[in-house]
Amino acid sequence: MHYATGKLKSKGIADIVNRLRQNVSAGDRLISIRGEDTGCYGLNTGTNICELLEKVCEVPGDYKIILHDFNPQWILRYYLRLKEILSCNIDRFDRITVPLQSGSQRVLEAMNRPYPIDEVTKCLLDYRRTLPTIKLKSHFIIGFPTETDGEFEITKALVTLIRPNLASLHVYADRKNTPAYIMPQKIDWETKLRRASELENVCRTVGCSYNTLGI
Repeated sequence: MHYATGKLKSKGIADIVNRLRQNVSAGDRLISIRGEDTGCYGLNTGTNICELLEKVCEVPGDYKIILHDFNPQWILRYYLRLKEILSCNIDRFDRITVPLQSGSQRVLEAMNRPYPIDEVTKCLLDYRRTLPTIKLKSHFIIGFPTETDGEFEITKALVTLIRPNLASLHVYADRKNTPAYIMPQKIDWETKLRRASELENVCRTVGCSYNTLGI
């Protein structure tokens, strides 16, 4: 991630809390906490996302929090502590976005996202069971180079299993100066369209609202 976005920079907890107080006083009722990778907040300053959330939840008012782009590796690192924070403040959180991208371990490694998808899935299923009012959003990439039909079926099965409330379906497109740009075995357009349609059908079946990007 840092190759694309630069070194990690985290605003101070006090600054974020003060901004939250201002927004709540101004009447905002839906508060977004976001970054290029929200889950790694504070690792450059000796703190972490859980410490931030604990302080944020102390701010009084009628508002809900959206956690954007909480990458799966941080779900694993902070699993129990994050679960405790969400559980103790369940009325404070609207949703969390965990961009899974694929259900295939091999495809994730090809994407340079080598988190153990089975372990992440277990954590998310527990969150879905114990924190049912907090919505889950995820992102999925369709037609990443070298992805086979069988590997795409694994992604479909993952969506069926975790039943996210919301999903962004991204049809892969080449971007220059990325490792994927020079990868062989690109997926043809017709196959990507077919897979997109299939994943849309899965989303509709499980009651997941979705938007498809790249078509």
